[in-house]
Amino acid sequence: MLRTWDGPNDFWDASSWDAAELQAYKRMKVKLGLATLTYDELADLSDNIRTAMNTNAATFTTPNPTLAAMATGNTALRNAIAARIAADTAAATALQTLQAAAVAQRGLLSQQSSYVENKAAGNAAIITLAGMGVRAERAPVGAMPKVQNLKTTTSDHAGAVDWMCKPVKGASAYIVQTCTADPLVEANWHYADTVVKSSGTLNGLTSGKVFLRVCARGADAQNGAWSDLAEEMVR
Repeated sequence: MLRTWDGPNDFWDASSWDAAELQAYKRMKVKLGLATLTYDELADLSDNIRTAMNTNAATFTTPNPTLAAMATGNTALRNAIAARIAADTAAATALQTLQAAAVAQRGLLSQQSSYVENKAAGNAAIITLAGMGVRAERAPVGAMPKVQNLKTTTSDHAGAVDWMCKPVKGASAYIVQTCTADPLVEANWHYADTVVKSSGTLNGLTSGKVFLRVCARGADAQNGAWSDLAEEMVR
C-alpha cells in the first residue's frame, strides 16, 4: 500500500497497519546465546553458520568477518578443544601413576620402620640414626573433668529426647542417666545409655518430665563427675 506524508514531521495518514506491514516494519535481531554455549557447541554453531552463509552466498555477498576467517578461527578452536582433552587424559594418567608410586613408597617406608624398630629395641638414639622420628609415649590424660554445657531438646519422635554437651578431651565414652522423680535423691537416677560421641538421642521414654545428666569415662574406665542436670518434657 502506498503511503504519503502530509509533511516531514507528520504521522502517517493511515490509522492502522495490516499484519504484513507490521511484520515488515519490525527490525528483527540475531539471537546466538553465545554466553551459554560449551566449547563444542560454539564450534558446531560456527560451522553451521558458515555453511548456511556459503549456501546463501547470493544474499551474503560480503560477510564481515570473511567466511575464510571464520573457518580458520574455528579450526583453531577445535584444535584447542582436542588439546585440552588430551591434556586432561594425560593429567589423569599422571595422577594415577603418582598415587600408585606414593602408595608403593609408603609401603617401603613402613617396612623399613619395622626393621629399625626391631634393631633399636626401644632405643630412641638408634631410631634417630636412621633419620626417623621418635614417637612420643602417650601420657595419661588423667581424671575426667565434669561434663559441661549439657543441653536437651524434645525429639521429633514421641518418647525421645535429644541431648548434647561440650566434648571432653580424652573421653572414651559418655554415660547418660535419667530420672523421673526427685533428682536430688541419688537412688532415683537410672542408667540410660553409653555413647562415644558427646551427643545422642534417648528413646523409649515415658511421656512427662525427665531429668538427664552425663559423665565422661576415661581410657582407664573411670568416670568423671556428673554434669549439672538438664530438664526436658517428653511428648
